[in-house]
This record gives sequence, structure tokens and C-alpha cells, in this order.
Amino acid sequence: MRVVVFGTFDPLHEGHRDFFRQARALGDALTVVVARDSWIRVVKVREPREPEAQRLRQTAELPEVTEALLGDEWPASDSYRLLGSLSFDVVALGYDQEPSIEAVREQLARRGKAHVSVVRLKSFQPDVFKSSRLRVAEARSGEAKARLRQRNGLYDLHLHSTYSDGDLEPAALVQAAAERGLTGISVTDHNGIGGLAEAAEAARTVGLAFLEGIEVSARWRDRDVHILGYSRSFNRPVLRAGLAQTREGYRERAREMVRRCKAAGYGRVSFAALVRARKQQADPVFGSYDVARELTRQYGLSREEARALVVGGGACHVPYGEWALSVEAAASLLRQAGGVAVFAHIGLVQHDAGKAVFRQLLDSVSAEQIDGVEAYYPYHDGNLTARLEDLAKQNSWLVTGGSDWHGKGRYEESDRVFGAAGITENQWQALLAAFTSATA
Repeated sequence: MRVVVFGTFDPLHEGHRDFFRQARALGDALTVVVARDSWIRVVKVREPREPEAQRLRQTAELPEVTEALLGDEWPASDSYRLLGSLSFDVVALGYDQEPSIEAVREQLARRGKAHVSVVRLKSFQPDVFKSSRLRVAEARSGEAKARLRQRNGLYDLHLHSTYSDGDLEPAALVQAAAERGLTGISVTDHNGIGGLAEAAEAARTVGLAFLEGIEVSARWRDRDVHILGYSRSFNRPVLRAGLAQTREGYRERAREMVRRCKAAGYGRVSFAALVRARKQQADPVFGSYDVARELTRQYGLSREEARALVVGGGACHVPYGEWALSVEAAASLLRQAGGVAVFAHIGLVQHDAGKAVFRQLLDSVSAEQIDGVEAYYPYHDGNLTARLEDLAKQNSWLVTGGSDWHGKGRYEESDRVFGAAGITENQWQALLAAFTSATA
């Protein structure tokens, strides 16, 4: 009997060795499918700790492993393609590995492998040998640990609540920020400010400084980009009118994502279910997160698998349409509403499109178009952060930053730095000084 397992194994540790030993005991041969670097970047939303070639070689050298293979590159039209092409009798899942046994069985049955057994293996000292715990432990040593000791005095200006794609209600989000030792925050939900009143009241209760925020969906050339807005108090009517087309576009985009999910074989996903999930919110903003959540609920997919379907290259993905504001229009609207406009996580453009496109973006975004740049971000490395700081000085831009936290365990790097990412007191005061007066 041949057993197959899959995972990132980044880095390979004794918990994985025990996982392989348990799996091999189920049959005569063990095939290990090692995730590609491209999958880790998109699905895990982080850089690989060790390159795929090294992870493959280390896995193949283990005595328990009969065969080690690399999985598919991202994007892939079918994340379960290998299950259909390989020959095996058992699929073994780790103790905390997603998807569910039922979801794997369903995928196997679709590929004519209903006879294959799917088993869940036992844990091996999970408090010690768990990849995410090991990475966090290492990250918190040395310089990162020193930063954590000095975290008070930081202002995290990029947080999401349930009013867009966060896991926590606004008041709970504020409480979590206070527990992480932050001095001040801004809640920046996508294309809406429905949760700001609740967040502001909660911030007053726990003694956190608070700025109103929003993250506006925009387009630069053919790319989806985001513009952060901050204000002491946004002019609600101006903001609401200026974002009406964007919000309706987001809603129609969600409808089209549902249609594409159905065409891809996920027929139980419906727009009505998305509406029901937000029934407590007036005029909710729907996005890819809503569709991914419904995929998880209906089909038992892991968060990573569902997200892979709705982001670029996924079967359910729909890019922003003509409804999305240009960078210039988004910045103008935010200023009219009594705020400032900051280019969000600009380094992701370099990651996704390369340095040449990134340079073109920086050249095209003049000081007249934006007021600032989000320099401090979990997925910006030190060189990029320093470059953005220099550009901010040259262009008299504001400098902002934050964790882009969506909830515990949602995005590993964001979760790790929540409480240790943001701007300093001097940068906070510079931001406050930049606001124009606005009416509520």
C-alpha cells in the first residue's frame, strides 16, 4: 500500500519526522508532496523560510520517505491535480492540517478515487514542534525581541474588523490592540466606515489614541491597489457619495465571484448566503473574503485553500473593474472628506510585478497625488523600508505603517508583528498636523 502526504515542511523539523514515521507505518511506501515556493507566498502569505529545492532534498533523504515530489506552481487551475495523477491507497493528514477529512474525500471521489482511505495522524509535542511556533520563536529572538520589549509608544494604523475582512468586531479588535501594548490605532476597513463609531468608543474606554481610517480599492494601470485614508473625523456624506460606485462595484464583483465558483464546481456557494452572514450590518461591503468564507463553510476547505481560489489566478477570482477609483481620484476624495491619502503596502507591487513596474509606479505617484506612503509593513524587507523612508523625505510625504492585522492566525507575519509594528510618536504627531478640518 502506498501512502501520500503533503505540506510545506518549512523548515523541516522533528514533528515532521514523526509525521512521516506515522504515515509510513500505514503502508509499504510513502510519497511526500512538498509545496512550491509560489504556493507559500500566495497561500501562506509569507516568504519561504527555506527554498523549495532544499526542502525537497531534505525530505527525500529521510529513511521513511520513498519518494518526494514538488507540488504545482501557483497559480494552478486545480489545487488537487496531483491527487488525480498519482497512484496511492491512503492520504494521511497532520493533526492540525487542513482541509478536513470530508473535504479530501470529496475531492478524491471527484477524481475516481473514492476507495482511497483518508486518516488523521496524531500530534507530536505540538507545543514545541510546530512550524509556525518555531518561526515565531526565532523571530522573537535578537532584534525582534528587543523591538517587542519597546513596543509601547507605537501606533498601528492598519487594522481590519468584521466590517470588511477581519475576524473581530470593532470593540474586540480595539481590546486586542490594547492587550498587545499599542498606544494608538486606526481601523481601516475596505471601502466603508461602518465600524468606526464602535471602535472609537472602545478606544476611549481602554485609553487608546484613535484615528478614523479607511482602505479604498483603486486601480493603477491594470493593477489592483489600495489607498489608505486617515482623518480626525471624516466628512461622512462626502465619503459616502464618493464611494457609492466603488461599493456597488464591490457588490457586483462578489456576485461574479459566486458565479465563477459555481462554474468551477462549487455550486453550493450563493450570494444570498453572503448577505445572510452580514445581516447585522447596514449596507455591508462584500469582498473576496466573504466568498472564501462561504467556500470554507460549504466545502470544508482550509482558509488557505479557499483564499487560493479567490485571489489572482484562482478559479473564482475577479479583478477590480472600471468602478475602482484611480489613485488620483481616491486621494482627491479622501482630501475632500477631511483626510489624507496614503499608498498602502506599496511593496507588494514590487513583489507581484517586479522591480521595473514598481519603479514605474513610484515615478507616476507624485507628491500631488498622494500625501504619504505606508513604509512599515510586515512584508516589506529592511531595504525596501529604508528606500520608502528616503522617498518620503524627498517628496515631503507622511510615513505610516501597521500590521494589516485581520485576526489571529490569518496572516502569519501580520499576526506576529501585531503590537510591534506601526509608527512612532513623532510620526503620529506629524500625521495629526497634516489633517484639514472636517465635519462629521
